[in-house]
Amino acid sequence: MILRRFLFLILTGIIFLSCTTGVSEKEAAEAYYNLGNTYFDLGEYSKAVRAYQRALQLDSSFSMASYNLARLYLETNDIDQSITVLNEILMEDSDNTIILNTLGYAYTLQERNQEALDIFLSILERSPYDSNALYNSAVLYWKLENREKALTQFQELYRNNPEDSDVLYNLGILEIELERPDGGIRYLEEYRKQEPNDTDALTALGTLYEEEKYFDRALEIYNILTEKEGIPRDIYFRKARILLTAIGDGEAGLKALEEAYVSGFEDKGQYQALFEDPDLVNKEQVRIFLEEKGLLLLGEKEDDLLGE
Repeated sequence: MILRRFLFLILTGIIFLSCTTGVSEKEAAEAYYNLGNTYFDLGEYSKAVRAYQRALQLDSSFSMASYNLARLYLETNDIDQSITVLNEILMEDSDNTIILNTLGYAYTLQERNQEALDIFLSILERSPYDSNALYNSAVLYWKLENREKALTQFQELYRNNPEDSDVLYNLGILEIELERPDGGIRYLEEYRKQEPNDTDALTALGTLYEEEKYFDRALEIYNILTEKEGIPRDIYFRKARILLTAIGDGEAGLKALEEAYVSGFEDKGQYQALFEDPDLVNKEQVRIFLEEKGLLLLGEKEDDLLGE
């Protein structure tokens, strides 16, 4: 499974307070709260924790201090503490979707996927178009291998924002996993318009075109990929295979075959399968090249082929 924008938290920053009151303890609590925010921004997390805790000692109902403290615990990977604080807030404010989203996110960090999913679904009951909850519930359905449900959630996001590239990518990969190639092609081509240089998407799309026997389109994709650095080595071989079989361009195919070998692709089984392909052109030149490189596993079957 390949995901884009795996799980995200709708609020990445801390909540700041600007109001003041005339009550002495509350003023002191606010001062510690603002001090905690400053330490948080500076990355001095231990000092920020102490400041928020002091603010809550002075005013236990100070929910913004509690929330920022929970966010700080997430930042420092103290997930259990964060969950404890978030649940305490929810005891007083059970419908707060910001707190619920944060709690769901915290559960995912502990791989408590079903509990996290239940949280995000409860948010959607309150707010059906909450994009954060929709996205995260889609991801969690996918992680729990309920691909149809994941697809439904991503499709809802797509209807709300058809230009969201992460949603397009995930829809394309999901359609492939659900063995719906037309859908996979549709969404990945839409994604490609926005992200034309994404190697993962191009690889998935090229593979899909090849499997569906759209060889010209697959070759177009592989030509783009072989101009890039750091691509999977088998892309070079796939390009050569299409040229030497489906397209029937022996000269270009041999050149691509050499590129595959130079790239470091050394899967003798695939080279052997190519040599045995009944549609292979320039068979003799291919045989010579593969033998020179030690890439053929000649046995009785291959000897018979050479004797034809």
